Amino acid sequence: MSTYDRKRDFAVTPEPAGGQPGADVDPLSVPVGNRFVIGQHHATALHHDLRLEMFNGETPVLVSWAVPKELPRRKGERHLAIRTEDHPMEYLDFTGSIPEGEYGGGQVRIFDRGTWELVGRTEDRLTFRLEGERLHGIWHLVHTGIKDRRDQWLAIMREDLRPPSEALPVAEPMRATPSDRAFDHPGWMFEPQWDGLRALAICGDETRLIARGSDVTAQYPELRDVHNRVVALDAMLDGVVVAFDDGVPSGERLQLRMEIQVDEGVRRVPVAYVVFDLLYLDGIDLTGRPLEERRRLLEELIIPSDKVVLSPATVGEGVALLTAVTAQGMDGIVAKRLGSMYASGAESPDWLAITASG
Repeated sequence: MSTYDRKRDFAVTPEPAGGQPGADVDPLSVPVGNRFVIGQHHATALHHDLRLEMFNGETPVLVSWAVPKELPRRKGERHLAIRTEDHPMEYLDFTGSIPEGEYGGGQVRIFDRGTWELVGRTEDRLTFRLEGERLHGIWHLVHTGIKDRRDQWLAIMREDLRPPSEALPVAEPMRATPSDRAFDHPGWMFEPQWDGLRALAICGDETRLIARGSDVTAQYPELRDVHNRVVALDAMLDGVVVAFDDGVPSGERLQLRMEIQVDEGVRRVPVAYVVFDLLYLDGIDLTGRPLEERRRLLEELIIPSDKVVLSPATVGEGVALLTAVTAQGMDGIVAKRLGSMYASGAESPDWLAITASG
């Protein structure tokens, strides 16, 4: 059996059983293919899994490294990479949840994939170019030896070939126009209203929360890792900081949180970030894109947790949603016109705030 097969129980894990040859290959000498995938892996610790197509005899396999801090994104930057077992080619498309207790248990999402090219190899160095959906550049993988029984390498960026990023949108949220009635319409999307602090999350190497024109990140330290729940190079999210009371968002509890010391607040009144829109992704301003496109992309990139929640949305049925959310003790819903753009800082008739009393 291969190392990959020995570590997994395929009656439990949804990972593919590829049946690749038993011995793992030497990436510094074997023939190479041209496909790659990078997985964002939320296991014991968040890391990225770099997998490059190479050949074990006549069988293509994905030669793999776990990169705890992701591939470097700045020229000359160095990150540790740990060589792991060769994976089957079916891992090019694998995304899902590996059960707790299984090897690598946790959520796996595809961060990037595309083609790769071997630029050069020496007895201890692999130089390669990636042309992915997100990453474009040249990296080195330098073999530094075995330490603590781990096959250690250094990932070094040689050249970043990504196009220049667009400017971030203005950090001012779009506002809904009050409305006096609920309605059903196939041209509208409907979401719950969330009682809390409206905040934009700017996600890159870290998270910054902007609310009412101020940086409030330090006030909510439990949300400092929102960026780790986003499958992206960088992003700007629109959402609400919410304190729950028996599963219902509570403005009173959030106000209490604001009035006490941060450490005490984290313990007594924990908060979550409920996300409902995506304004910027991978260097591209999305505010001029239609609502449904932004929503589709948002659903693809958020990995929900107890601290990061994707707001549910439904198309066409506003009356039923208003009835459902008010029965749970929430204030109302927001109706959003399909095809509408995001108007930063403006109150727009494309978003309607509808309360139960309306």
